Amino acid sequence: MENWGLVGHEWAVAALKQAIARRRVPHAILFVGPSGVGKRTLAQAFARALECTATDAGARPCGQCRTCHLIAGGNYPDLCLIETERASGGQRQDRRDISIEQIRSLQHQVSLKPYEGRWVIGIIAGAHEMSDAAANCLLKTLEEPQPAVVLILTAPDVGQLFPTIVSRCQVFPLRPLPPAQTETALASRFGVEPERAAVLAHLSGGRIGWAVRAAQDESVLSVRRERLDALAQLVGSSRRQRLDEAASLSDDYGKGQDGRDAVHETLDLWASWWRDVLLLQEGCAGQITNVDCSAELQQAARYPSGEAARFLAEILAARDHLERNVNPRLALEVLLLGMPHINLPHRT
Repeated sequence: MENWGLVGHEWAVAALKQAIARRRVPHAILFVGPSGVGKRTLAQAFARALECTATDAGARPCGQCRTCHLIAGGNYPDLCLIETERASGGQRQDRRDISIEQIRSLQHQVSLKPYEGRWVIGIIAGAHEMSDAAANCLLKTLEEPQPAVVLILTAPDVGQLFPTIVSRCQVFPLRPLPPAQTETALASRFGVEPERAAVLAHLSGGRIGWAVRAAQDESVLSVRRERLDALAQLVGSSRRQRLDEAASLSDDYGKGQDGRDAVHETLDLWASWWRDVLLLQEGCAGQITNVDCSAELQQAARYPSGEAARFLAEILAARDHLERNVNPRLALEVLLLGMPHINLPHRT
């Protein structure tokens, strides 16, 4: 595991190692899981393992050879990385940000023989952000796999991709890590002070990538706190205030992929908060995620569990509706108007 540069997901690494050793590498692989869980890290590690030039096959990826360094730096001639044009510095504001032109470029590269390595590898990071035209274009490549070509896709879940794409991939569902494993990794591998590592491990919900970013960038926790403060105000607010917040979130959602991501992250955070309320109501305080919100959670846990469960389900439904292109203003208004009314203690 150490040479793969990963924390957790041992079963996935073992399966990929076995596929390489048996020379039965799938032509298309799909890593799915929540943001920050390690999908892209695993995709790049697998690419290194496929191309690494270490003489000991069991030591691949070695992380030391020229090939490993080139892949890590994004400069390997037989590797094509596709990501949103937004992530790579572009200015697209479409509903989906991976364009058909990018997929056609990928198709051209994988149609060529390997220039330097054993394989030609294509990584599509955030494959759920392909436009419909791009997804249909990719299908042609998946339906007619070429020898010595491996395509690696990442996405939050299979439901955000065309079923025809999913059916042509070997799917690896990556799950959040246990808090103890996340805490140990933060302290031992990333030098985070033990007490801070323990808190971040819980706040991350097992997403090691998020935990590392939060440890290195204070703004991550600041944004999270702002979103939770907004939730605390909303549960005690009037209908007018809730409609205003729905309008604000809807406006953000219309500001391109960054805005959509921010709204999805807000809803995911709110869902984790209401899940914590349910856990407290069931006597499972040791399993809550938002350990820094104990006073608010304890107050909310006094209300009927049916209300918390109902609203948690409504958050998840609203998120799904947004993914399915339902009118965002309407979906968010319905969600916030249905939020339970609770008077939470003021944070000092």
